[in-house]
Amino acid sequence: MISVFIKIKMDVLAVLEAGRNVSQLTAQEIMVPDPIAIPISTTLAEAVKIMKDHTFLVLPVEENGLLIGCLTRQNLLQTWVDLGLEQKD
Repeated sequence: MISVFIKIKMDVLAVLEAGRNVSQLTAQEIMVPDPIAIPISTTLAEAVKIMKDHTFLVLPVEENGLLIGCLTRQNLLQTWVDLGLEQKD
């Protein structure tokens, strides 16, 4: 796990129901404090399974314990589309 905090999801409705002003919230109040991070060597199949199992849209990627980027569902979908088009050529 990495110590960097990444906002993965938040329940805006719960905030609004509580009468909170969303524009005054801090990152700390809505972040996921201990996100799952994947090593750079994780296969796309493994990443898809993690995203599916945890309903994540984003996975932090780390190398040597440092955050180096994020893998998004959009990245995976674009790669799948691109590979599908390449295979048809």
